[in-house]
Amino acid sequence: YLLKPVSAARFADAVDKVRRRLATAPRSAPVPPPQDIVLKVGRAMQRFAHDRILCCEGQGNYVLVRTASGDTLATITLKALRDALPGDQFVQVHKSYIVRREAIAAQDVRSLRLVDGTLIPIGKTYRGADFLTG
Repeated sequence: YLLKPVSAARFADAVDKVRRRLATAPRSAPVPPPQDIVLKVGRAMQRFAHDRILCCEGQGNYVLVRTASGDTLATITLKALRDALPGDQFVQVHKSYIVRREAIAAQDVRSLRLVDGTLIPIGKTYRGADFLTG
């Protein structure tokens, strides 16, 4: 750090020193995006892998997270969960439902069928979109 008052020469030396350190510092590899999300379930925090989530159903300040192994009620709003999940893997299909794209087995005009057989309604706002091909 520099103490005030600083002469122009001393300031230039300090800037050069920082530039040299930055030039010789090892570059770190980019951090891959997380492949899971941690949600509050009861009083504990629980980790959910993105590829295990089939869909999420909003229920006020809670979200029912449906996975192949069962349903879990998490304390989070659907909007906050939508913002936390990767948009390329998950899509909102109804004001109360978010679905993982790869979990969609079939689509008709008003509903989606997931790989586990669950039927998810498609909201009027979201109709006309092709959720199967993305």
